[in-house]
Amino acid sequence: DSETVMLNHVTMVKQEYITKLGLEGHTEVFEIPLKNSAAAVCEKTLEQTYVPQTKESPYPNQREVSYKAGFNTQLNTPIIINGDKFIGCIAAYMEKEDAFSEIDRMLIKNVATMLGASIHNKRLKLAAESSNKISREILHSMIPPKVIEKIECYWDERTPEYHSRRNSSFNASQTASLDDSDRDNLFDDEVD
Repeated sequence: DSETVMLNHVTMVKQEYITKLGLEGHTEVFEIPLKNSAAAVCEKTLEQTYVPQTKESPYPNQREVSYKAGFNTQLNTPIIINGDKFIGCIAAYMEKEDAFSEIDRMLIKNVATMLGASIHNKRLKLAAESSNKISREILHSMIPPKVIEKIECYWDERTPEYHSRRNSSFNASQTASLDDSDRDNLFDDEVD
C-alpha cells in the first residue's frame, strides 16, 4: 500500500550495520513506514533523492535511523515501469558524507531503469503465458481431441512442424523487407 515500504532484499557490507538497524534475523519481507521518508518523495516525484548528509536530512527517519546507524549519505532511486509507475526504489547508504558522485548516481539510475524494464518484461511474459494457457483450455473444451491433434503442431513449440513453419515465415518476412535490387541480388547469388 502507499503507507509502507516493503523491503524484500537487504544487502549490507558489514554485519554491524545489520545489528544497528535491527535487521538481524529478517529473512522475509518486512515493512517500514513510508511517511516522511526519502522513498516517499522518490515515489511521488519519480526522481532520485540524494541526501549527502543524513544528520541534516529533511526526512526524520534518516536522521533517526540512518544517521544513528552510521550512514552519512543516502541515495534513493526509483524503479519505474511503463514510464510512470513506481514499483520500488534502490536505497544506497554510505558511511562517508556526500559519497555519491554524479556518475555514481547516473549509474544507479541506469541500473534501476534496467531493473524496471526487466520486471515489466517478466510480468508481460507471465501474463502471456497465463493467457495462452487459458486459450488452450478454452480450445480444448470446444474442439474434439482428434481435431486438436491434427492442428496442434501449428502452436506447439515442441514439434518440428512448428519450427519449420516459423522458420519459413521468418525467411519470407526477411525477403519481403528487402527492396527490389536487394531481392534481385539475393536471387542472383542463389543462381550462381
